[in-house]
Amino acid sequence: MIVLNIGLTAGVLDATTFTMMVLMALITTFMTTPLTQWIYPPKYYTRKHLNEMTRDKSTTIQLADLSSQLNILVCISPVPPMPLLMNIVQMFANYNKKAEHLNLLISTAQMIEVSDRYSSVLSATNPGEDNITPVIEGFATLNGVKINNQKIISSSEHFSEDILNLIHDESIDMVFFPWHLSAEHETHDLSSEIIPEVLKIKALTVALLIHSGASGVLNLSEAKLMVPFFGGPDDRKAVEVALSFGILTCIIYYKREHELDDDDNKLIEKLYQFSEKDPSVVYSVREFNEMEDDIVVSLREEYETSNFSLLVVGHTAGLTHSSDPSDLEQVIGCVGGKLIDNDFPSSVMVVKCGENCNFLNLQ
Repeated sequence: MIVLNIGLTAGVLDATTFTMMVLMALITTFMTTPLTQWIYPPKYYTRKHLNEMTRDKSTTIQLADLSSQLNILVCISPVPPMPLLMNIVQMFANYNKKAEHLNLLISTAQMIEVSDRYSSVLSATNPGEDNITPVIEGFATLNGVKINNQKIISSSEHFSEDILNLIHDESIDMVFFPWHLSAEHETHDLSSEIIPEVLKIKALTVALLIHSGASGVLNLSEAKLMVPFFGGPDDRKAVEVALSFGILTCIIYYKREHELDDDDNKLIEKLYQFSEKDPSVVYSVREFNEMEDDIVVSLREEYETSNFSLLVVGHTAGLTHSSDPSDLEQVIGCVGGKLIDNDFPSSVMVVKCGENCNFLNLQ
């Protein structure tokens, strides 16, 4: 259009030719997209529907050899909460020291959002623009942990599919999401869209490390974990995950009228035995009436008494959801959602148990 205007001004083109050329430019521009879609239909390049893929792969994930390797995937949002990420590395470094027979491999999936413009892709793939990978690798090396950094460069609507593909292709055993919420509990990253899809994978254990305020790196020599236990597979896995890190762990069994199943009773028996022998495990029992007692109030009182560093809860605890659950409750479960919604002062780790995941055990 600029060249045509110059040609018209210089007298090279007359008005009729100028009009014809302008119409030609407009028509060919607007016909590009429909013509391209006709020659190369969308069915050849659109991705498989997300729900279909999740359903197909939820039962086909192959876990690593539990006796030799443990594969952890840490999903990093475009604006990563670095202290939470470092906490995860530290905790698994502690776990790695205890489990000498395991080859622990932590993979990070750094999500980088790009647009359709070529310049956006070039910027995302430029090593000089990456300020996160050197920090992660250096911190992991200092803590004696093997780490494999990889990037997922995609548009926001395709991140969920890419994460699910990565989980399937690399036989991931456990997925961690360090998730930082604003003071108003609003999310500006992609975790809130990806987490619900990952939680649908029944065979996969998922842990969400959430902080809604200013978070810092844990001092493991002084750290204390607290686990409220109500019963069920997610609560059992939350206990196992907390104990595997080798940090001082306080487990409180909130006893209700509801009877526990055999697996819960076996776990409670083991916890009692551990607390008798291991000073890093503290086990206690509280009476809890779900109709009268408020779990948020109870846990806040425990925090004020013990001042623990991290609260570990099961995704689907044995508590009834609120009559009108918040959006956060629906995503991260009843207990975790209530705690975050009520500005709980400690970081919260929410654990969802995978069907085939038994690499974190009480042996």
